[in-house]
Amino acid sequence: MDVLSKRVQSLYVWTLAVCTVHVVDSAYWHEWEILGLPGGIQLFLVQSLILAIPFMFGVARLAKGAPSGPVYGIVLAAMGIIGFGIHAILLLRGGSEFRNAASLSTIGFMLVFSAGLMWGSIQLKRASKPLKADVRPLQ
Repeated sequence: MDVLSKRVQSLYVWTLAVCTVHVVDSAYWHEWEILGLPGGIQLFLVQSLILAIPFMFGVARLAKGAPSGPVYGIVLAAMGIIGFGIHAILLLRGGSEFRNAASLSTIGFMLVFSAGLMWGSIQLKRASKPLKADVRPLQ
């Protein structure tokens, strides 16, 4: 396994771990109320489960070197970056939630690992595509 692939796998695991910790933090702060989402904790938990399952499969796809592996990385990274953006807006609006050191660190790490994962996943996806110049017609 090459260095890029190992790096992307590591960033994927870190990003998924930090996003998971953020979900726990979000439950503590009742994020569904902050964002005005219906369904309370029940819908929040169902949504969290629905989001977690595909990303667990993404780890396996990356480990196997499947062409879909980097796509999982790109999607997970996008979700982490979007999550950071949402919380940056909440913080700029002056809400008192997510202002402790652990919450701010989690949100910050979510951006750092997601950005790294996005970059690495795009590089890995590009590296796995054959160049058009390599394709030659049969003679």
